[in-house]
Amino acid sequence: MDQHLDSPGPVLPSAAVTWLCGDDARTIAVAPGPHAEALAASFALLDHDVLDAVAADDGTLELAPRSVDVLVLQMLPADLEPFARALRPGGQLALISHRRDRRIPWARKLDVALGVEHPDDPAEPLACSGLFGFVSDDVFRHWQQVNHESLAALIRSELAHRDDVEERLRAALDLYADYGRGNDGMQLPWVSACWKTTVLESVWASPHGIDEPTVPIALARDLDDEPAEPSAEAAPVSEAARPIFTAPSGDGSDLVLIDFR
Repeated sequence: MDQHLDSPGPVLPSAAVTWLCGDDARTIAVAPGPHAEALAASFALLDHDVLDAVAADDGTLELAPRSVDVLVLQMLPADLEPFARALRPGGQLALISHRRDRRIPWARKLDVALGVEHPDDPAEPLACSGLFGFVSDDVFRHWQQVNHESLAALIRSELAHRDDVEERLRAALDLYADYGRGNDGMQLPWVSACWKTTVLESVWASPHGIDEPTVPIALARDLDDEPAEPSAEAAPVSEAARPIFTAPSGDGSDLVLIDFR
Protein backbone atom coordinates (compact mmCIF):
# COMPACT_ATOMS: atom_id res chain seq x y z
CA MET A 1 0.00 0.00 0.00
CA ASP A 2 1.99 3.05 1.20
CA GLN A 3 5.62 3.21 2.22
CA HIS A 4 6.35 2.44 5.85
CA LEU A 5 4.19 4.46 8.21
CA ASP A 6 7.27 5.50 10.16
CA SER A 7 8.66 7.23 7.04
CA PRO A 8 5.62 8.80 5.39
CA GLY A 9 5.97 10.88 2.30
CA PRO A 10 6.49 10.53 -1.44
CA VAL A 11 9.45 8.45 -2.62
CA LEU A 12 11.35 10.34 -5.29
CA PRO A 13 11.33 8.60 -8.69
CA SER A 14 14.58 6.91 -9.67
CA ALA A 15 14.85 9.24 -12.68
CA ALA A 16 14.91 12.22 -10.32
CA VAL A 17 17.56 10.64 -8.08
CA THR A 18 19.75 9.93 -11.11
CA TRP A 19 19.27 13.47 -12.39
CA LEU A 20 20.37 14.87 -9.03
CA CYS A 21 23.30 12.52 -8.32
CA GLY A 22 24.38 10.89 -11.57
CA ASP A 23 24.96 7.19 -12.08
CA ASP A 24 27.79 6.66 -9.57
CA ALA A 25 27.20 5.96 -5.89
CA ARG A 26 27.47 9.12 -3.78
CA THR A 27 27.57 10.05 -0.12
CA ILE A 28 24.24 11.77 0.56
CA ALA A 29 22.96 13.78 3.50
CA VAL A 30 19.26 14.64 3.71
CA ALA A 31 18.42 17.60 5.92
CA PRO A 32 15.60 17.09 8.45
CA GLY A 33 12.15 18.00 7.17
CA PRO A 34 8.61 16.72 6.60
CA HIS A 35 9.52 14.09 3.99
CA ALA A 36 13.16 13.49 4.99
CA GLU A 37 12.75 9.77 5.75
CA ALA A 38 11.08 9.06 2.41
CA LEU A 39 13.73 11.10 0.59
CA ALA A 40 16.53 9.21 2.33
CA ALA A 41 14.87 5.95 1.26
CA SER A 42 14.70 7.24 -2.33
CA PHE A 43 18.49 7.64 -2.48
CA ALA A 44 19.23 4.44 -0.55
CA LEU A 45 17.15 2.43 -3.05
CA LEU A 46 19.73 3.34 -5.73
CA ASP A 47 22.65 2.26 -3.49
CA HIS A 48 23.77 5.72 -2.41
CA ASP A 49 25.36 6.00 1.03
CA VAL A 50 22.86 8.05 3.03
CA LEU A 51 24.17 9.64 6.23
CA ASP A 52 22.11 10.61 9.26
CA ALA A 53 21.95 14.40 9.13
CA VAL A 54 21.14 16.01 12.47
CA ALA A 55 20.07 19.64 12.68
CA ALA A 56 21.83 21.79 15.28
CA ASP A 57 20.02 24.42 17.35
CA ASP A 58 20.98 27.20 14.92
CA GLY A 59 19.48 25.34 11.96
CA THR A 60 22.78 24.20 10.47
CA LEU A 61 23.71 20.56 9.99
CA GLU A 62 26.01 18.66 12.28
CA LEU A 63 28.20 17.46 9.44
CA ALA A 64 31.98 17.59 9.15
CA PRO A 65 33.37 19.97 6.51
CA ARG A 66 33.79 18.38 3.08
CA SER A 67 32.06 15.19 4.20
CA VAL A 68 29.29 14.68 1.61
CA ASP A 69 28.91 14.64 -2.16
CA VAL A 70 25.26 15.73 -2.26
CA LEU A 71 23.31 17.65 0.37
CA VAL A 72 19.52 17.42 0.00
CA LEU A 73 17.26 20.18 1.34
CA GLN A 74 13.54 20.78 1.19
CA MET A 75 13.81 24.44 2.13
CA LEU A 76 16.72 26.86 2.11
CA PRO A 77 18.11 28.21 5.38
CA ALA A 78 18.90 31.87 5.92
CA ASP A 79 22.64 31.12 6.04
CA LEU A 80 23.81 28.75 3.31
CA GLU A 81 27.54 28.90 4.06
CA PRO A 82 27.64 26.11 6.71
CA PHE A 83 25.77 23.88 4.29
CA ALA A 84 28.18 24.72 1.48
CA ARG A 85 31.17 23.87 3.69
CA ALA A 86 29.75 20.40 4.34
CA LEU A 87 30.13 19.60 0.64
CA ARG A 88 33.25 18.12 -0.86
CA PRO A 89 34.95 19.97 -3.75
CA GLY A 90 32.65 19.55 -6.73
CA GLY A 91 29.79 18.56 -4.41
CA GLN A 92 26.22 19.55 -5.12
CA LEU A 93 23.36 21.03 -3.18
CA ALA A 94 19.98 19.61 -4.16
CA LEU A 95 16.70 21.36 -3.36
CA ILE A 96 13.47 19.38 -3.64
CA SER A 97 9.97 20.81 -3.36
CA HIS A 98 7.13 18.26 -3.25
CA ARG A 99 3.74 19.64 -4.26
CA ARG A 100 0.53 17.82 -4.86
CA ASP A 101 -0.59 18.03 -8.47
CA ARG A 102 -3.55 20.41 -8.27
CA ARG A 103 -4.75 19.41 -11.73
CA ILE A 104 -6.26 16.37 -9.97
CA PRO A 105 -9.46 17.45 -8.13
CA TRP A 106 -8.97 15.50 -4.94
CA ALA A 107 -5.36 16.69 -4.59
CA ARG A 108 -6.52 20.27 -5.05
CA LYS A 109 -9.23 19.81 -2.39
CA LEU A 110 -6.70 18.20 -0.04
CA ASP A 111 -4.40 21.22 -0.28
CA VAL A 112 -7.36 23.50 0.53
CA ALA A 113 -8.24 21.37 3.56
CA LEU A 114 -4.62 21.51 4.76
CA GLY A 115 -4.18 25.21 4.05
CA VAL A 116 -0.98 24.53 2.13
CA GLU A 117 0.81 27.27 0.20
CA HIS A 118 4.09 27.09 -1.71
CA PRO A 119 6.56 29.87 -2.58
CA ASP A 120 6.80 30.75 -6.26
CA ASP A 121 10.57 30.20 -6.52
CA PRO A 122 12.09 28.55 -3.44
CA ALA A 123 15.48 28.24 -5.19
CA GLU A 124 15.99 31.96 -5.83
CA PRO A 125 18.42 32.48 -2.87
CA LEU A 126 20.78 29.88 -4.38
CA ALA A 127 21.56 32.04 -7.39
CA CYS A 128 22.19 35.09 -5.20
CA SER A 129 24.31 33.43 -2.51
CA GLY A 130 27.70 33.60 -4.25
CA LEU A 131 28.46 30.13 -2.86
CA PHE A 132 27.22 28.03 -5.78
CA GLY A 133 27.43 27.97 -9.55
CA PHE A 134 24.73 27.67 -12.20
CA VAL A 135 21.40 26.33 -10.91
CA SER A 136 19.70 23.63 -13.01
CA ASP A 137 16.09 22.57 -12.53
CA ASP A 138 13.69 19.85 -13.60
CA VAL A 139 10.23 18.57 -12.65
CA PHE A 140 9.17 14.97 -12.00
CA ARG A 141 5.55 13.79 -11.73
CA HIS A 142 4.69 10.62 -9.83
CA TRP A 143 2.01 8.97 -7.70
CA GLN A 144 1.82 7.73 -4.12
CA GLN A 145 -0.66 5.11 -2.96
CA VAL A 146 -2.30 6.16 0.32
CA ASN A 147 -5.03 4.83 2.60
CA HIS A 148 -6.60 6.21 5.78
CA GLU A 149 -3.65 5.33 8.02
CA SER A 150 -0.83 6.35 5.70
CA LEU A 151 -2.57 9.60 4.76
CA ALA A 152 -2.85 10.49 8.45
CA ALA A 153 0.86 9.74 8.98
CA LEU A 154 1.76 11.85 5.93
CA ILE A 155 -0.25 14.84 7.13
CA ARG A 156 1.09 14.69 10.68
CA SER A 157 4.63 14.67 9.31
CA GLU A 158 3.96 17.46 6.82
CA LEU A 159 2.21 19.77 9.28
CA ALA A 160 4.23 18.91 12.40
CA HIS A 161 5.40 22.55 12.71
CA ARG A 162 1.84 23.94 12.85
CA ASP A 163 -0.45 24.40 15.82
CA ASP A 164 -3.62 23.42 13.93
CA VAL A 165 -2.37 20.04 12.76
CA GLU A 166 -5.18 18.02 14.38
CA GLU A 167 -7.88 20.30 12.99
CA ARG A 168 -6.37 20.10 9.49
CA LEU A 169 -5.97 16.35 9.84
CA ARG A 170 -9.67 15.86 10.62
CA ALA A 171 -10.63 17.92 7.57
CA ALA A 172 -8.33 15.89 5.32
CA LEU A 173 -9.59 12.54 6.62
CA ASP A 174 -13.19 13.67 6.18
CA LEU A 175 -12.37 14.52 2.56
CA TYR A 176 -10.84 11.06 2.09
CA ALA A 177 -13.90 9.41 3.66
CA ASP A 178 -16.19 11.27 1.24
CA TYR A 179 -14.59 9.36 -1.63
CA GLY A 180 -15.55 6.08 0.05
CA ARG A 181 -12.36 4.23 -0.88
CA GLY A 182 -11.70 2.82 2.61
CA ASN A 183 -8.75 0.46 2.82
CA ASP A 184 -8.55 0.20 -0.95
CA GLY A 185 -6.72 3.54 -0.92
CA MET A 186 -6.27 6.31 -3.44
CA GLN A 187 -3.54 7.59 -5.70
CA LEU A 188 -2.04 10.87 -4.51
CA PRO A 189 -0.41 12.80 -7.37
CA TRP A 190 2.88 14.62 -6.73
CA VAL A 191 4.93 17.15 -8.63
CA SER A 192 8.54 17.13 -7.38
CA ALA A 193 10.42 20.24 -8.49
CA CYS A 194 14.19 19.67 -8.21
CA TRP A 195 17.12 22.08 -8.35
CA LYS A 196 20.83 21.27 -8.26
CA THR A 197 23.96 23.42 -8.15
CA THR A 198 27.67 22.84 -7.57
CA VAL A 199 29.52 24.45 -4.65
CA LEU A 200 32.26 26.93 -5.56
CA GLU A 201 35.86 26.32 -4.47
CA SER A 202 36.05 29.81 -2.90
CA VAL A 203 33.81 28.61 -0.06
CA TRP A 204 36.87 27.12 1.67
CA ALA A 205 39.23 30.10 1.13
CA SER A 206 40.55 31.73 4.30
CA PRO A 207 38.68 34.98 4.94
CA HIS A 208 40.66 38.24 4.86
CA GLY A 209 39.90 41.93 4.74
CA ILE A 210 39.18 43.48 1.37
CA ASP A 211 42.15 45.88 1.79
CA GLU A 212 44.46 43.27 3.30
CA PRO A 213 47.33 42.34 0.98
CA THR A 214 47.73 38.68 0.22
CA VAL A 215 51.28 37.41 0.85
CA PRO A 216 52.36 34.01 -0.45
CA ILE A 217 53.03 31.56 2.39
CA ALA A 218 56.64 30.96 1.31
CA LEU A 219 57.35 34.70 1.15
CA ALA A 220 55.78 35.33 4.55
CA ARG A 221 57.96 32.60 6.04
CA ASP A 222 61.10 34.17 4.52
CA LEU A 223 60.22 37.57 5.94
CA ASP A 224 59.65 36.23 9.43
CA ASP A 225 62.69 33.97 9.63
CA GLU A 226 65.85 35.29 11.30
CA PRO A 227 68.88 35.33 8.98
CA ALA A 228 70.92 32.18 9.45
CA GLU A 229 74.59 32.24 10.43
CA PRO A 230 76.85 31.36 7.51
CA SER A 231 78.12 27.82 7.57
CA ALA A 232 81.84 27.11 7.71
CA GLU A 233 81.41 24.74 4.82
CA ALA A 234 79.52 27.27 2.72
CA ALA A 235 80.92 27.82 -0.73
CA PRO A 236 82.76 31.16 -1.14
CA VAL A 237 80.95 33.88 -3.03
CA SER A 238 82.64 34.75 -6.28
CA GLU A 239 83.86 38.27 -6.94
CA ALA A 240 81.48 38.60 -9.83
CA ALA A 241 78.47 37.97 -7.59
CA ARG A 242 79.74 39.80 -4.49
CA PRO A 243 77.98 43.15 -3.81
CA ILE A 244 80.21 46.22 -3.62
CA PHE A 245 79.33 48.63 -0.76
CA THR A 246 80.26 52.28 -0.99
CA ALA A 247 81.10 54.62 1.85
CA PRO A 248 78.35 56.83 3.27
CA SER A 249 77.52 59.75 1.01
CA GLY A 250 78.69 63.24 1.78
CA ASP A 251 75.21 64.43 2.76
CA GLY A 252 75.15 62.09 5.77
CA SER A 253 72.74 59.54 4.33
CA ASP A 254 73.74 55.91 4.18
CA LEU A 255 73.70 55.16 0.48
CA VAL A 256 74.25 51.50 -0.36
CA LEU A 257 75.03 50.45 -3.89
CA ILE A 258 74.80 46.81 -4.90
CA ASP A 259 76.69 45.69 -7.99
CA PHE A 260 75.22 42.57 -9.62
CA ARG A 261 78.06 42.09 -12.13
